Amino acid sequence: MHRPLTLAAIARQADLSPSHFSRLFKEQTSYSPMDYFIHLKIQHACQLLFVTRIPVRQIAFELGYDDPCYFSRLFKKIVGISPIQYRKQPRGEYLDRYERVAVSAN
Repeated sequence: MHRPLTLAAIARQADLSPSHFSRLFKEQTSYSPMDYFIHLKIQHACQLLFVTRIPVRQIAFELGYDDPCYFSRLFKKIVGISPIQYRKQPRGEYLDRYERVAVSAN
């Protein structure tokens, strides 16, 4: 998850054009490929925040974000609270927010 990912590279693996791959992917998941990947990263961040004491800065770097502030803004935009607030919340609230972030195929 920490390596850069491009639509062209993913489409090439599927032996499809980027536009065709993107259309098929969105039909199946309701997410664009890149939005799906971002949600997977944020979902993984949720797990790390909940079960470890790894600093937010380090989690951002491990997920491929060079700027921890950008990561925190993106996290808050998707989850609704900052990574630090997420880490401090009670277990039940963690599960509710985690399920809202989780991506799944339709």
